[in-house]
Amino acid sequence: MKKPSTKPKQVILACFDSLHAAWVRKLVRQGYLPTFRYLMDHGFVSDVIPTVPAQTASGWVSVATGATPSTHGITGFSVRLRKDPLYMRRDGFDSRYCRAETLWEVAEKAGKKVILLKYPGSWPPKIKEGIQVDGQAGYAGRVCQFAIAPPHCFSTENFKKHLEAPGDAKNLTVVKLEEASGWRSLPTCSKKPLETVLSIRNLKGEKVKDYYLLVYGDDRYDTVAVCKERTFSSRLTELKVGEWSDWMIDEFSAEGKSVEGATKFKLLHLSPDAVELRLYMHQIHRTDGFTVPERMARELLENVGPYFEYTGPRELWYGWFDLETQLEIYQQHTEWILRAIEYLSAKYPWDVFVFQWHPIDYMLHIVWSSIDESHPLHNPKKKERSWRLFVETFRLADRILSRVLELMGKDTLLVVIGDHGHVQYHSRFLIGNLLLREGLLAVKRNEKTGKLEIDWSKSKAVPVESNYIYINLKDREPTGIVDPSEYEALRNRIIDLLYSIRDPRTGEHPVLFAVKREDASALGLYGDYVGDVVYCLRMGYETMVTPILEEGETGSEHMQLFRYVEPFREHTSEHSGYALNEDINTLLILYGPGIRQGYYRKVPVRLIDIAPTVAYLLDLPFPKQCEGSVIFDSLEE
Repeated sequence: MKKPSTKPKQVILACFDSLHAAWVRKLVRQGYLPTFRYLMDHGFVSDVIPTVPAQTASGWVSVATGATPSTHGITGFSVRLRKDPLYMRRDGFDSRYCRAETLWEVAEKAGKKVILLKYPGSWPPKIKEGIQVDGQAGYAGRVCQFAIAPPHCFSTENFKKHLEAPGDAKNLTVVKLEEASGWRSLPTCSKKPLETVLSIRNLKGEKVKDYYLLVYGDDRYDTVAVCKERTFSSRLTELKVGEWSDWMIDEFSAEGKSVEGATKFKLLHLSPDAVELRLYMHQIHRTDGFTVPERMARELLENVGPYFEYTGPRELWYGWFDLETQLEIYQQHTEWILRAIEYLSAKYPWDVFVFQWHPIDYMLHIVWSSIDESHPLHNPKKKERSWRLFVETFRLADRILSRVLELMGKDTLLVVIGDHGHVQYHSRFLIGNLLLREGLLAVKRNEKTGKLEIDWSKSKAVPVESNYIYINLKDREPTGIVDPSEYEALRNRIIDLLYSIRDPRTGEHPVLFAVKREDASALGLYGDYVGDVVYCLRMGYETMVTPILEEGETGSEHMQLFRYVEPFREHTSEHSGYALNEDINTLLILYGPGIRQGYYRKVPVRLIDIAPTVAYLLDLPFPKQCEGSVIFDSLEE
């Protein structure tokens, strides 16, 4: 086939995590997404089949390489190398474990200029001459290595309630307000100022900074000040309820050194008598170290502002703040991403510009049970608010695309792509408990920690990630106890077991299919890097976060196998363990020179088809391990 007569000279890959194809179509029909509508009316559109597992790490690496998970090596959120013991897992977002060439490596070899902005799984950087910003973390609960401290929430003892679900919030830093004393200066006010210390710690529990909080007002307490020292003149910000601070750039202790970082505060709640207080502090992120070239971090700080990296839902599930604050976090992150796109694209020449934006994924996880009336845990009282914030999150993505269109030249190809969709999720399938009940998995209590852990000397099979069961095989695993002569019979037993399980509450079989490793190659899964048994689940069930067993049930013949999730405390939609479901599909839009206009493909393409299609249009070689195909019907005749 001849190449299109009009070809792009540069490309923008606009990557949106969990760009749910069905939801985008619905919101476009309802008029919420005008930019998406324009692109779909004037470009090529297709649903996209995600990888198995349908996860951020696996999916985005497949987009970048055109290779399936077992070929590029990122077979889940965590990966296992051939000689690793079964209890060892490596970070699936670490680019050093990717065994396939990326589109941007190909582009650089061809003399093209590349800019990467927060693309998952791209750190440490593999580009040699281009510009890269982050790509290390911020996904799937991963802790960013450039974070000095995680978010904190300071609360008084009598305001510990969860702000979106019944019961108390978790992991609050409880503070006590007392009359301010020993301060060199205080605000002029009628009420006696109150004080407390805000002790900020890293994930190891080590102190990185103490700030001093003043609470004050005239006829009532209505204002707080965060101060560097016990003097009002050292205040970094003053806040009333509902207000965010400006960025606070300061020096913090990190690994025995003084490191510059930036954070923001929001005053969530303050009662007039100051008996109830809740103050949120966002992640403290370094102002350097997260870019290539290294000087780019300082340049972005001065021209774009401190990096607003973290957008995860963990703190909402803890109950620290409400949905509106979660949306405000997305909005601030989006503003930074937009400013960075505008600054970098205007100042530096580029041929390939790639960015990734994650909030749709998080919002779907949070509100699905509230907006989906068919969800068994649907709460009608939550629907209106949840729907509004759900729509506003998609509208942020639409806003990004609107600005990108303004930046595009006539020779620019725009690729809008997601990594997976989402599926309704209401129950944990406790597959570890199943194997324990059947005598295939054994546990013991750690004498030091008191926690249950796997007893490898007695375990024949262990579940890993959302799709795999590994056999603890002799001569292959360092902990192996299963004789090779038992291997096939044991795999057959496990597969039969998985198919036999039925949820007594619903009558449904949670397992959609289960196959031997060698029969999973059509899914892009093969070799020593995936489980001996590969399975996928039906809508509604997930095993990704399954504990080994529920405490107190050791040895029970009636061990719990299913548990409903708790809305606004954990996911109510998922994507990891699913296949063959329309809701798990994501979306592709191609727009620009050489692309058919107003065409919606009937049969979905694959994530692995993106890289070869872009390479073909830019006259680049395919990445070396590419297994995808050019989407020829996307091209003008």
